[in-house]
Amino acid sequence: MDRWGVTEGVCAVELFIRTGSITETQRGFRRELNQQEAPSPNAIRRWVRQWREKGSVTCKNPPGRPSSVRTPNNIARVLASVSRRVTGPYFCDDEGGKAITVISHRYTEMINEFLSPNLPPSNTLWFQQDGATARTARVISPFGDVPRPPRSPDLTAPDFFLWLIEK
Repeated sequence: MDRWGVTEGVCAVELFIRTGSITETQRGFRRELNQQEAPSPNAIRRWVRQWREKGSVTCKNPPGRPSSVRTPNNIARVLASVSRRVTGPYFCDDEGGKAITVISHRYTEMINEFLSPNLPPSNTLWFQQDGATARTARVISPFGDVPRPPRSPDLTAPDFFLWLIEK
């Protein structure tokens, strides 16, 4: 375990970038942070390498599953895979453009005013709200809920069928 924190690592990287010398970095480190000891040359090299590779001096990986990046390229790829049959996305914000909480009244208003008029004439429609699993989401439709067995996986019908197309 490294005894130096993020602040010390950032200071060492800044000094190394300014001076280009490990020895000068150690001297500047002692002077700027009022320390008797300075990090080892290997620690300074590691911080500089991590800074150049990751933009951070920490060596810890973030906890949890890595998040995916929603870039225009990724969004265009998904849209192309469903053959122009996607309507949305919709965002709820006030007149100033600030995001607001979605409550049932706003949600119903969005469906009636924006979604329904833009739906293509079709007998088959899958509606999925981001973040709501198929077995726990409350269905707002005249057809009722789709029965699911207990402890069923969180794969929704669009996830299941679109994965084969995307794969």
